Amino acid sequence: MIDYDYDLSDEGELDYEVIGGTIYYMARPKLRHSIISDNLTKIFNNFLEEKDCFYFSDGTELLIEQILKSQNKLDYLKNLKRGKNKDKEEKLMPDGMIVCDITDDIILDKNSIDKTPKLVVEILSNLSKKSRQRNEVEKLNIYKEIGVEEYLIVNPVTFSIKQYSKTGDNNYIENYYAIDYENHDVIKFNNMLGFEVKLQNVFHKIFNIYTVDTDENEKER
Repeated sequence: MIDYDYDLSDEGELDYEVIGGTIYYMARPKLRHSIISDNLTKIFNNFLEEKDCFYFSDGTELLIEQILKSQNKLDYLKNLKRGKNKDKEEKLMPDGMIVCDITDDIILDKNSIDKTPKLVVEILSNLSKKSRQRNEVEKLNIYKEIGVEEYLIVNPVTFSIKQYSKTGDNNYIENYYAIDYENHDVIKFNNMLGFEVKLQNVFHKIFNIYTVDTDENEKER
């Protein structure tokens, strides 16, 4: 979703995230964003068909503050909440996430998740410097802190993906995949053994419509 950097006094029906005590309101995504989201939903749902996991897409809130409290990371939470909206609970709305071991059917009647996802996807709709900073630094740090194992940042303009994978020693390795780089057209997941995703499937139906911005690809690497 597209995010905005200003606060409103009454959020009403608008979707919003709270990061570091600052509210970011969400706008409707562009069509290429929606197509990629649909493609990813099909890919992950096929993989999870026989597994005790669910893939949730746009609109499902991830309750960061509740997760951090359940992990007893109160100092981190205190340092995180530095914005003027400290009274608002920290929460994110990923474009997609895989959540496993849901044993409480009450959860299925809610529109939010209060446990750490196995995988998170963010699709860049706003390619501004501030938006990239938010996804590639602020959100990345939060996802690392709560223990997300796989984090994907999808760039729909350059047809590329940045992948952050958790390792056995709780560090993260970063991989970069671009559809126009011959040796990097398949995403492999360290924490989801045997699972691979072809970039062509992520960008299915839109790759041939748009021209790949190779200059932007080089900047990202």
